[in-house]
Amino acid sequence: MTGASILQSKVFLQVPPANIQTMFMHMQEMPVKVGEVIIKQGGEGDYYYIIKSGKCKVTHVSRTGSKLTLATLEDGDAFVEEDLLTEAKHNVNIVMTTPGVLIRLSKEDFNELLKEPNLKLVSSAEADEMVGQSAYLAGRSSRQQT
Repeated sequence: MTGASILQSKVFLQVPPANIQTMFMHMQEMPVKVGEVIIKQGGEGDYYYIIKSGKCKVTHVSRTGSKLTLATLEDGDAFVEEDLLTEAKHNVNIVMTTPGVLIRLSKEDFNELLKEPNLKLVSSAEADEMVGQSAYLAGRSSRQQT
C-alpha cells in the first residue's frame, strides 16, 4: 500500500498538503494477529486506522444479542474516521481475520490535521437552514461557544 492509495479516502479531500505530510510522520505501524480485536462496540474512538496489509471483519451485536457481519475490510481500507469526526462511540466490532499490519493516527493528531481543515463554520441562520434540509448539529467545541 502506498501513500497515494491512502490519499484516495474522502477524508483527505480538504486537507492541506502540509498537514498530510505531518500526518504521515505521526502515523504508527501496528502488527496485528488473527482474532485481535481492534475496535469494540460501545468503546471510545482513540485512533484512525488504515489497513496496510491483512483483513478484518466488521460485526455488530444487536440489542437482542444477535451478531451480524456487516463487511470485510482489506488492504487500503480505513476505519473509525466517522466516529472521530462525530465523537460518537463505536457502533461495531472490528476483528482481524488474518495477520497483518495497521497504520494508526492518534485522535489528537486526527483532529488537528484532518478534522479541523474539513470543518466549515456557518452562521446560526445557515445552520437552521441546513438542519431543515436534514443536516444535524453536533456538539459545540469550546472555541465555538466563545
